[in-house]
Amino acid sequence: MHEKGDGGRRLRGRNGTGLVVADAPVGHRTAYAGPLRPSRPESRPQSPSPRLQMNHPARLLLAPLFGVALALSSSPAWAAFRVDGKPKVSFFAEGSPGALDIEGKTTDLTLVDDGTTVKAIVKLDTVTTGIDLRDHHMKDKYLHVDQYPEATLTFSRADLQLPTEVGKSTKGELAATFHCHGVDEPVTVTYTIKKSKTGYAVDASFHYNAAAHDIDIPSYLGITVSPEQHARARFNMIDE
Repeated sequence: MHEKGDGGRRLRGRNGTGLVVADAPVGHRTAYAGPLRPSRPESRPQSPSPRLQMNHPARLLLAPLFGVALALSSSPAWAAFRVDGKPKVSFFAEGSPGALDIEGKTTDLTLVDDGTTVKAIVKLDTVTTGIDLRDHHMKDKYLHVDQYPEATLTFSRADLQLPTEVGKSTKGELAATFHCHGVDEPVTVTYTIKKSKTGYAVDASFHYNAAAHDIDIPSYLGITVSPEQHARARFNMIDE
């Protein structure tokens, strides 16, 4: 279509023809720019998959955790001590005046080993002295096994020196905590360990004071049991 203007007649291309004709004064050749090409939409940056999206602080937090998990998966689990066969555990007490020797015996002994600390556990209601009435008094009147059912000995696994060759033995002492009648007391354990083909033969003992554990001291017919007592355990142990 034609339009008139101050500068002379101008030509304008039709809408929808697909042609572009530049406005120019009449008498001048018009420039043809060719078919109209639609402009490209602005390209938007692709957002990463939700699984890959992670802000910077989260990456810093999780990176060490992944490292720890990898280290744990590649490191071997520790071997735990365990009692093998039937152990023999004894608690010894003496009466005075006189020559009264009392031995409370049990074959109940459990080792709990978390790789750092070892705990030896004895259920006190399994301890017997050979006299039923004395056992009854010991458990109900003095040890109160219904309230304090276990005696435990806890020590550091690293303090235990094990022999490395079959037939060889090690001897030593280690610091431990004896828990009985609800009271913890430090004790020194003396031990001998001999290596066998299947494990270790252990002989360990320690002294303790019953009065320090708030245990009443029995006295009968003029004979009083000494509070200074000791315990001994002999058993086979495997490291698995």
